[in-house]
Amino acid sequence: MYVPFGGLTGDCGPYKGAVVSSATSGRGALRSYIVPTSREGGIWTPSGALIDSAGSLWVTTGNTASSGAFDFGNAVVKLTSVLRVSDYFAPTDWIALNAGDVDLGSVGPVLMSGGRAFAAGKAGIVYLLDRNKLGHVGGEVTSKHVCSRAFGRCGTPGSRR
Repeated sequence: MYVPFGGLTGDCGPYKGAVVSSATSGRGALRSYIVPTSREGGIWTPSGALIDSAGSLWVTTGNTASSGAFDFGNAVVKLTSVLRVSDYFAPTDWIALNAGDVDLGSVGPVLMSGGRAFAAGKAGIVYLLDRNKLGHVGGEVTSKHVCSRAFGRCGTPGSRR
């Protein structure tokens, strides 16, 4: 079982986004992924995390406090089943998204056919990604501004969330 954690209303306090996993039997050690930031980076996506057919966990993060070095804020993060980063994507303007609290993490990632993934957030920009190579910062296949803001869940009924 995977449990994502977001932040506090108004981004107050020294929280860090995280995902914690536990065996459904309740036995064994808990595992965790904590966004490597000084603070914020909530994994608060309303739709929750997504597990793909290979057992990888996909999450999106919100803004972090960083205005310098990339720290996984405003990112699509692909984690192994033991919660290690295996790949990630972030828009080139992630610093501006951080500064304006314009989270990419307001919509969960969507896995599409043909090896593609889809991401969107508060900026109203959608990103088409290559699921096998997310491309890190600026690595999208294409992007387009399509609306004023996006929140919630995208995808097809019955998708594994």
